[in-house]
Formats: sequence, C-alpha cells, structure tokens
Amino acid sequence: AFEKIQEPLLQVEAGNFKALQSELPCRRNDGKDIYCILSLAAGSDDSIVISVQNAEDGSATDTLTGLRTRKAFFVLAEHERVMAERLKKKVFVFFIDVDDLKATNDLMGHIAGDELLLAVVDILKKSFLRESDIVVRFGGDEFVALTLSDSQGKNGILQRIRRAERQKSQ
Repeated sequence: AFEKIQEPLLQVEAGNFKALQSELPCRRNDGKDIYCILSLAAGSDDSIVISVQNAEDGSATDTLTGLRTRKAFFVLAEHERVMAERLKKKVFVFFIDVDDLKATNDLMGHIAGDELLLAVVDILKKSFLRESDIVVRFGGDEFVALTLSDSQGKNGILQRIRRAERQKSQ
C-alpha cells in the first residue's frame, strides 16, 4: 500500500504541494475491503502531517452533489488548520442551511428538492473558487465551506456568494 502514497508524499516533501487528499481502497485485517481518505500536508516545522480516515462504506463523496461528505470534512479541516498555522492566515468557516427543503420535497417532490440542493451547490462552487477551498455536504440540507483568508477577507467571499445567488435566480 505504501507505493500508492509514495509519489504524493514525495511531492509534498519537495514543496510542490502544500496538501494532498485522495481516496484509497484499503483492506482491513479481517480481509474486508474499505475506502480510506489519505491526507498529506506540510507542517509549520517542515514536517509532513499524514492522516488516514476510514470511510468504510465509501461515502466520502456525496452521490447527489459530488461534494465531499461529513466523513471527509474533519480530515480536510485539520489540514486546513495546519495550512493556516503555517501560512499565518485565518480559517473562515461558513455553515449553510437550505431553508424549506422538507417543504419543497413534500409539496413538489424529491426531484425538486434535489434540484434545489444542486442549485445551492452551484452557488457554493462559484463562490469558493480556490482549489484549496473545502465545500462539503454536511447533512441532508446542510453544507459547510472552509477557506483560508485572502486579500478580500470574509466580506469578499460573502459578496461572491450573493453575486452567484443573484445570477442563479435570474
């Protein structure tokens, strides 16, 4: 299994990447095949932080939205914290709850509810542009976005969200 992480580890050590995450098929001691989320990040003291999270049922990616799930969030958030510390930046965390999803599902059907969720995902993807930004589906109608501070700060991000929302509603 080390062969699968050797190249990413070398890339992080060489300074080509600050952090890398990937899903790997793993096999437990009892022979059961599972998925694991492997994360590598460069620490503030030139160390390499390696973490592996069990995503036993393969649900690290949400099937409807294509976003990472709550299972992946905690590993990714820890790496973002390490990066913020190393780069001396703040971490912004946004909690997004879709209002009235249950009512939409009840009145218009689950397909309409899914379309509403996908519209929200589209807005979030247009708002959190950097590859290092993390957007996850945390629960049924809940999303979490995590990003390092940039020159525009949280107000810049909020402006991008509002702009993407306006474009979506036109």
